[in-house]
Amino acid sequence: MTRVVRSASDYMRRVRGLDQSIGLYFAAVALSSIALGIFSVAFNLYILSVGIGEGKLGAIVGAGPFATALVAIPVAFAAEIIGYKRSFLIILAITGATQLARVATASVPVILVAAFISGLGSAGEFVVKLPFLADYSDASNRTLVFSLNTLLTSVATAVGTVLAGYMPNMGRLASFDLSLAYRYTLYFASALNLLGLVPLWFIKARKPKERKTISLGPYLWGIDRRTVKLACMSLFRGLNMGFVNPFLNIYFINHLGTTREFFSNISALAIIPIMIGVALGPHLAKRIGNVRAITVLRWGIPVPALVMALTTNPITAAVAEWVHRVASMMETPLSFAYSMEVATERTRAATAAWLHVTFVLGTAAAAPITGLCLAQANYRLPFYLSAVSMATAGLLNEVFFGVRAARQRMQERTAA
Repeated sequence: MTRVVRSASDYMRRVRGLDQSIGLYFAAVALSSIALGIFSVAFNLYILSVGIGEGKLGAIVGAGPFATALVAIPVAFAAEIIGYKRSFLIILAITGATQLARVATASVPVILVAAFISGLGSAGEFVVKLPFLADYSDASNRTLVFSLNTLLTSVATAVGTVLAGYMPNMGRLASFDLSLAYRYTLYFASALNLLGLVPLWFIKARKPKERKTISLGPYLWGIDRRTVKLACMSLFRGLNMGFVNPFLNIYFINHLGTTREFFSNISALAIIPIMIGVALGPHLAKRIGNVRAITVLRWGIPVPALVMALTTNPITAAVAEWVHRVASMMETPLSFAYSMEVATERTRAATAAWLHVTFVLGTAAAAPITGLCLAQANYRLPFYLSAVSMATAGLLNEVFFGVRAARQRMQERTAA
């Protein structure tokens, strides 16, 4: 018991010792993640409630990631020039404004354009986040910072999913029809995103440790082999997500016959095992090595996806979704931390950009395919494709980095 208390005390001391700018960033992340949770439940249902079909929904879902892939590298390059604070302010402003535009009308062309522009804004969120967190942390607490970021995002998103499950009911009590109730719920989420601009405003820009020449070279012709390998795996991780994650609410409600409240509740309750899993992630990496932990988790993720493809029981599907999310949330910070670890300080921004480009390309390519499957009431094929994609990412991780990591750990044990 004493050992547990000591470990918890040490953990909290490390958290309190983090840079203040990371705390301000986390505050903005909390608000934007609540908004994300609301959109994850309500947006697809809003689109269907105004008479837009699943096929067009797939195109809408894929429009944002496609735009993100187009501009991720220019945005990363620009962020190095104007700085992280300004970049985050612009990114969050664009995201909030385009979220408002996406739900202000039932016109498919307008929604597509807004989704596309939203992708331009979100392009910077990922490519700026990784080097920002790496810059405001050091080797001793970097894994902690990335794990906290994932944990906070998960908790705040869970809060958003609960709100999205019940807020439309308040609109119905006010005599709004269902589509209008969804619209006002999504307006609220957009306002939260814009509110996140406040803590970002107080982030203090960190002066660079040394002067460096900012160039497109590391992003294009100077890209190294490690970045190519990491980006290749990220493509399959994006496919894994794009085939399933954006459409889980439709899967549970339209395929399994559950209610919106049921989906929002099971999505929110998933935070309990997620918190445990994310906290154990760094310990797993320390025990078997970061690379091997990533491989094991990526090979485990397809199992619950296959269960969800085959079951018709909502409870079984819910438990499988929990396992799927826990493994994914454990894998994500380990993957990001390792990517920033193997990248040099000069190539971190470029590596983050290419990770995001390939990830969202995978998402953009997968979403329309799933939309077409749902339009034909085929709910199984997307899960099969998702499982194959993540298993491939695990195989590539073992081939690209596993052998070398195992050899290095063997040498360290021999030396000890």
